Amino acid sequence: MRIQEVEGYLKGKINVDTDSVSSIWTTFKEFCEEDIVGEDEKEILFECGTYRKEMFHFSFVRQFTEYEDDEYLGMSQLHCKLLFTPIDEFKKLQVTEWSMDFESLDEFFRHIENLKVFKNIVNLKPKTVQIYQDEC
Repeated sequence: MRIQEVEGYLKGKINVDTDSVSSIWTTFKEFCEEDIVGEDEKEILFECGTYRKEMFHFSFVRQFTEYEDDEYLGMSQLHCKLLFTPIDEFKKLQVTEWSMDFESLDEFFRHIENLKVFKNIVNLKPKTVQIYQDEC
């Protein structure tokens, strides 16, 4: 698979209207294991927080740094963003975790799954799920 194909691929794997948070997370983790042509290394981001007091954002992101030989071609991110009605318990919470800060993707995934915010959100129904790719 090429970087230009990842958005369509993930959209084909996730039903934004019916899939649970747990199912979306499982699909996203499986997608993170996929090798992508031209990708330098696997860079995965988890972030959450209430921004502009509108919605609670709960996001899984895969960042692609693309090289051809040794020439830098650009960077893009594939977002899987779940939006919830603001949650009082997490009103001031902001979490940003990068997979590169861990020994392995499995260790990163376990860390995310053990976060209190993850455990509390995983059984809720998001108001909206957005899957999109943008350039950095």
